[in-house]
Amino acid sequence: GTEGATEVIGLGTGAVFFSLLGIIGAAMVNFKTKLAGWLMTIAAIGGLISISAFYIVSFVLLLLGGILTLKSKEG
Repeated sequence: GTEGATEVIGLGTGAVFFSLLGIIGAAMVNFKTKLAGWLMTIAAIGGLISISAFYIVSFVLLLLGGILTLKSKEG
């Protein structure tokens, strides 16, 4: 038990959850477009909050994909 280890493990687990949510959202783009866009946007913001600087590339790509999916005319 080092001090703060529980918090780091919790944030890492949250980042893994948000990453999986982003993958699920990306896989759903052809079936439920709007839901997929929201899932990717939530995954981007949640992951950035969880592990900040280490999620920058994923944040940008997920947010861009989510916004473009939400703006699409299909679905």
